[in-house]
Amino acid sequence: MACNIHIVCPTTLVQTCACRLLELSPGQKIADQARQVLTACEKTSTDAVRIEYDPRNPFDICSITFTPIYKGSKFVEDPYTGACCLRLLPCCLSVPPELSS
Repeated sequence: MACNIHIVCPTTLVQTCACRLLELSPGQKIADQARQVLTACEKTSTDAVRIEYDPRNPFDICSITFTPIYKGSKFVEDPYTGACCLRLLPCCLSVPPELSS
């Protein structure tokens, strides 16, 4: 199911998320809410707060700064928890319980 509202290219993050939600064929109640959001977005077509997000590029979240780490970017992965960090900090690496003293 495509996003059937009159949006050729979503211009705001909310429009992008609502369209993607409608593409997943949610239940009637959720679909109606997404359509209401899209209708409201037609009146205000700008984001109130600009965030760093590219909906077409897969990413992980930095566990320290909570910013996206896009595919191809350098990052450090905690070997114990699998958490991703943009840079290596002492708090970024976990110590397994059996190794802590």
